Amino acid sequence: THVAGIVAANATGINVTGFVPFQSFVGVAPQAIIGAFTMSVGGRGAYRDSSDVEAARRVSEQGVYVTFSFGNAGRQGLQTGGSPSISSGAIAVASLDNPRAPSLYLITSNEEKIFYLPGSAFGGWKSIVQSMIVPTGGTPSVFSSLGLTGDLLFKPQISGIGGYVYSTVSSFTAKNQNLSDAYAIKSGTSMATPYVAGTLALYLAHIGNPPPWTVNGTCQPNCRPSFTKIVNLLQSNAMPVNISNTILANTAQQGAGLVNALQLIQATTIISPSELALNDSVRQASSYTIQ
Repeated sequence: THVAGIVAANATGINVTGFVPFQSFVGVAPQAIIGAFTMSVGGRGAYRDSSDVEAARRVSEQGVYVTFSFGNAGRQGLQTGGSPSISSGAIAVASLDNPRAPSLYLITSNEEKIFYLPGSAFGGWKSIVQSMIVPTGGTPSVFSSLGLTGDLLFKPQISGIGGYVYSTVSSFTAKNQNLSDAYAIKSGTSMATPYVAGTLALYLAHIGNPPPWTVNGTCQPNCRPSFTKIVNLLQSNAMPVNISNTILANTAQQGAGLVNALQLIQATTIISPSELALNDSVRQASSYTIQ
């Protein structure tokens, strides 16, 4: 339910008790028609030798783009992505933290809302080393798994917002977790993936929703783009991000960067191939010139 809300929720104008959101919002593609099923068959593994990896490749070849969360094992180091996201036919999605932090608020006598985050000040205590809070909004989530794959395939390919995402939950979940309404904040690459899937839905709608069976045709512009072209489009128009407002995050963390829906739809340029393997372990250089 949380994932579906990220894709296509329309939580505006609701006045039914138990379903009124803290803040009205819409999903990435609120007019999308969702036909979905749950699949919990993924697992850790850096090599593409499982049946679900092969299934993802075959499905994408038939014009059905598949997005998979890359995993939440980033604290364990490199090559921690899992199947089926490591498939050559899957779009592996990394997570960035939401730049909008959830806050509590007080309502004053004149009904003004004052937002705040609870905290403690221990800096004046003896033997305490003071440090500043590091803002992580819009930067790679610490839990997001890192690439590459075991056979050095470029993964993850793209990032979505997956840290601290406010979305829908079922009334059953709300009751069991003692929530005041059917909404919750969750984090994970499972939240970033529908963000990218919704962006793809917007792009397909923009080009007229060509059916999957047209993927290998020559009827441009009415054919569905190939999987390779879609990946090139996503990566060519992504927005690279930094690590906590410092240096640029590497591709093993963010792929090509944060998916950019507006730029994707308005794109006039595509770089193909959008990924280059430099083999710089034996050809190290501070910069490369591509001609």
